[in-house]
Amino acid sequence: MRRTVKEAIAGIALVISFVGMFWFIRLEMTTSNDGYVIAALMMGALCLISIFALVTFSRSGWSLEGSPGEWFAAAYIDPTILILNKNIENEDAVTMERKNQRSDDEYWNRRK
Repeated sequence: MRRTVKEAIAGIALVISFVGMFWFIRLEMTTSNDGYVIAALMMGALCLISIFALVTFSRSGWSLEGSPGEWFAAAYIDPTILILNKNIENEDAVTMERKNQRSDDEYWNRRK
């Protein structure tokens, strides 16, 4: 299956499980049936699994992307994000170093 189809299926599963979770909680509040609690917990687990799948199959995956304005807004809302931003800068430096090393290796391989 294509990645976009998997992403769409994970998104639909997320919406359905989220709505189902609250629906079962609402049913449990109006009745005294313990089966609704178990169903709500299962929907909660399905919600977490579909969030994991949605992030995995998204275009950017697990990498964090954003414009400088978005990072500024995130840092304004939660200043601890600056710690994460430092880690991202380190990862970018390592990635750039690998790309530079690869291009150097290709250059020297062509010269042989």
